[in-house]
Amino acid sequence: MSEVEGVEMMSVRKVLVGFGLAGAVLASAAATEAVALRVNLKPGNSFSYSCSYSSQWWQGEMPVDSKVSQSGQMLVKVSSKKNGIYSLENKLTGWRTVSETFRNGDSDGDLVVKSRVKDGTVSFRVDSYGKILDVAKEGDWRSALSVVLPFPTKTVQVGDRWTSSLPLAPGTSASDLKVVYEVFERRKWEGFDVLAVQFSSEPVKYGKDMMTGLVYVDTKTGMTVKGQIKNILEAGSSTVQVDVKMEIAKK
Repeated sequence: MSEVEGVEMMSVRKVLVGFGLAGAVLASAAATEAVALRVNLKPGNSFSYSCSYSSQWWQGEMPVDSKVSQSGQMLVKVSSKKNGIYSLENKLTGWRTVSETFRNGDSDGDLVVKSRVKDGTVSFRVDSYGKILDVAKEGDWRSALSVVLPFPTKTVQVGDRWTSSLPLAPGTSASDLKVVYEVFERRKWEGFDVLAVQFSSEPVKYGKDMMTGLVYVDTKTGMTVKGQIKNILEAGSSTVQVDVKMEIAKK
């Protein structure tokens, strides 16, 4: 290699290193940039998810080994937008039982059956801050809560927290849950720019109802693209734990 070639090679390497450093700086800046999380959709937008669902019941303080696992699809479609309010339809299809265990007799099995997911469509309205205004079908709050979070009015970045109160399905021991959300990461996932948000709750009034989870929120649309949520709800003398996993169909 001649002296000239050597100098040219060193110049090329410096340029490549410079590009690499610039890319790292830009990526770091994007990761720390504050984001205004908002629901940003258009009528006709749709989102398809693969989901799994499992539930287990307790009688009093004794665990009843009765549980069911299911899987299915969830299609969320924006039907209209008016004055900043979105009307969405959440269609559950193809739900099937993967496994079930009724170790303590038919009565325990009946309890689990009551918590199964069934095919059907749930309509609900949400504002641009992710607040659910109403759900057309009583007792289906969880399917609405799984696709959009209540967002703060201010911008957020990694490490920021906010609090919201969420309604529970009728018949549970507490009327609201106080939920604390925290952004712990910004990253790319399957082509989406997402904020990873973890959350946990406590009852506002009484009971043992609680909810914890981890979701990836698309910064462009405000929709959840991946999530894992655990609910613990009281039902009379029994307690049920419900675990939901969802992931948007790949682009």
